[in-house]
Amino acid sequence: MIPKAAYHKRQDLLFTGRTLVGRVGAKNQQFSDHYFAKIPNEIEAVLREIENEFLEIGIPFKTRHNEVANNQF
Repeated sequence: MIPKAAYHKRQDLLFTGRTLVGRVGAKNQQFSDHYFAKIPNEIEAVLREIENEFLEIGIPFKTRHNEVANNQF
């Protein structure tokens, strides 16, 4: 996820709805660097909002963790 202001500055995102440019992933990534790392506050807030929406319609949503690749939540 990226902030809306950053989204509107990215032509690749505006035209295609997905990332076409970026940087190559880090070599020798360690599991603890991303899977077990703290989720950024902005992402945590979005996950809380989603959890509240899910709970209103009866879907429990309690697991929060990063995925294996960097910046996946």
